[in-house]
Amino acid sequence: MATTASIKSNSPLHQFSTVLLGAIVIAGLTTLSGFATAPSLPLTLFWPAAGVGFAMLCTQGRVAAWSLGLGAGLWSVINFPQNLAMVPFVVAAAVAGQWMVWRKLQVRFAGTSQPFARQNTMLAFLKAQSFMGAPLSAGILVLGSFLLGHITDAAQAAYLWGALWAMELCGTVLFAPLAWELLISRTRSGLPRFFSKVLDALRTDWKTLSGVLLITALAGFLWLVGQPVLARAALLLLLPLLAADATRAGPLTIHVLTLIAGVAMLTTATQLMSIAQPGGAHDSELVWLSLAIMVGVAAIQVLLVTAHERRLALKRLERQADTDPLTNLLSLTGLYRKLEELGDRVEDAGDTQISNFPQDVSHFKRALVSVQMTNADSIEQLLGSRKSDVLERATSGALTAIAPKVLWSRISKAHFVGLVNDTGEDLQALLSKVNFAVVEAKSLVDENVGRPLWTVAAATLDADPLPPVEVIMACLRKAEQIAQASRHSHIMAVNHESGLALKLEAEQAERIRQIIQRKQLVLFAQPIVANVDPESMKHKYEVLIRLRDDNGEIVPPDLWLPIAMRAGMMQGLDMAVMEQTFEWFAAHPKALEALSHCAINLSGPTVASPVIAQRIAEGLALHKLPAHKFTFEITESQAIANPAQATDTIRAIRNCGCRVAIDDFGTGVATFDYLKRFDVDYIKIDGAFIKSLLHDPVDRVIVESIVKVAHQMNVRTVAEFVSSMELYGAVKALGVDESQGYAFGKPKALHEWFDEPA
Repeated sequence: MATTASIKSNSPLHQFSTVLLGAIVIAGLTTLSGFATAPSLPLTLFWPAAGVGFAMLCTQGRVAAWSLGLGAGLWSVINFPQNLAMVPFVVAAAVAGQWMVWRKLQVRFAGTSQPFARQNTMLAFLKAQSFMGAPLSAGILVLGSFLLGHITDAAQAAYLWGALWAMELCGTVLFAPLAWELLISRTRSGLPRFFSKVLDALRTDWKTLSGVLLITALAGFLWLVGQPVLARAALLLLLPLLAADATRAGPLTIHVLTLIAGVAMLTTATQLMSIAQPGGAHDSELVWLSLAIMVGVAAIQVLLVTAHERRLALKRLERQADTDPLTNLLSLTGLYRKLEELGDRVEDAGDTQISNFPQDVSHFKRALVSVQMTNADSIEQLLGSRKSDVLERATSGALTAIAPKVLWSRISKAHFVGLVNDTGEDLQALLSKVNFAVVEAKSLVDENVGRPLWTVAAATLDADPLPPVEVIMACLRKAEQIAQASRHSHIMAVNHESGLALKLEAEQAERIRQIIQRKQLVLFAQPIVANVDPESMKHKYEVLIRLRDDNGEIVPPDLWLPIAMRAGMMQGLDMAVMEQTFEWFAAHPKALEALSHCAINLSGPTVASPVIAQRIAEGLALHKLPAHKFTFEITESQAIANPAQATDTIRAIRNCGCRVAIDDFGTGVATFDYLKRFDVDYIKIDGAFIKSLLHDPVDRVIVESIVKVAHQMNVRTVAEFVSSMELYGAVKALGVDESQGYAFGKPKALHEWFDEPA
């Protein structure tokens, strides 16, 4: 069918009908323009053939030159039958100028979809028409008039050339943009669609259209009553009216309005001047009016394309800002914008009562789902940036595939957030699918190098109206932190209560920050005993921390430590604990002498810091403390999250003379593999295996295997959560070296273990 249509469109009959139709249109428009004709000039005040002809050449090619020449010649024969000798010059003038401009701009116009909406093509068009097309056409007509004896002196020829130049150029700038839009629409979307767009534009900008018609009517009235000066002054009102519209309206709207304004003004001026002063000489004023309208329309068009390109540039910037370049998902800015739009829609919907939604998350309507790789920096270091990008793109594709109705965004490195808006899906089921999708991404990473650790959390948007975006994102971050700490997905409701809770938490975080900065932490300790010959290691402790409230009461860590973690204070907290511990033992030499070992915990951010070993060495040197009496504990999850950094940190701490322990050992997927990689002195077996040791044979086998592997590697073992003497006996029977738990003492102030004053 396409081949048949192509042959038909290139057939001689089709080309002839196209030429004939184009000629009729040009002749008809030019004839109608005769309502705006100066009495002593051979042409109208605007020359439609120039604008329509140029548009036809741009869209139809060389064949349009036949339409242009035939239409201009037909018009000349109909309107000037007494001067047929001038017809060849009219045809040549109509074709030559526009042909030259088209050949100059052909490549440039073909390279853009909207040449009359682009600054470079519009300026090139105006320049070529002003200095090539219009001068050439006017020159050919003047030459013909001179050769035929219609003009005899140079002054008359110069005046005629200037008038014809203005009229040609006026017709070009008025008709070419809209004619191009019409001819392009004929092949792209169809003429009905074009005329529908024109009507929509006029309806949208009816105020500007009304203003144009009112100003035209006012100027016409002033011409009618013999006030040409006031009429010209009234016409000046068109310029700011159309200029203001050009800064906000689309190109099609402005092209329609400028055509209506120019044609209406020139036609009104011609008709009403002749009525007011029959037989009067108005040629000069009409020519100047044509020139003024041409200059004004050109200025409006330049302003239009400048404003239009600025709007397009802003849209591109918004689109770039709203889109993540790596995954083509929304960016953080785009997510914020969507949340703000969602809030606006909720406020506008009077029948929507989000606060009345059931709290059962299986019936939620709106939510944010967070998927974050908590060890993204480590994975990037291990894999390299290119493979890390591949992993992120694969993850984004997996998320989009399993939850296509969710509007996904990538707000930072390996951190995806999905906006769920009334999908009707169970939230827990969605989180399960999301968790499965990201876990599958582990196949892209060599387990011997490292494995991505994902945290999945959600925040349901239950408030009406929605709180500010900052509050929503803060609630989501809190849900992420809880999920990361618990190693399970967590769902948090975003409502007014959660906003108040966040404010309260921020105030508490600031108080904790001040306590850390002032080193006002309360040092507690819990003993660690040797399972064989306990007296050989009488004073070994793990340092724990507490806070004291305004009433002097001790605040347990579970009430404030999560706040410190969410506020990003763990590295500062670890440093403060270490420095206070060093200062305390330096101030109590008897306690230092009695001390066997002191264990100090290091959190993930501290382990990832490259300066931790240097700070430890500086602290030991400053207080003249023996390094071998201090052990630093790193949880297994932190070590596995960043194995390369953990290896460097462990090596650097041991080089300082201190010892290193792996805490919560046994919870990782590749526990024994990592044990071979980390050169440590102790492993503390996770309390989850110890607590059920008496009645769970599987846990017993796990602990026994850990002990055997550790002893094979000359690593001592410590059992956590030993709460009874029966459990202590079971631990000793399995060969565990040391024990810690309530069976040997609950945590209490450090000074009490050494009978030192507070």
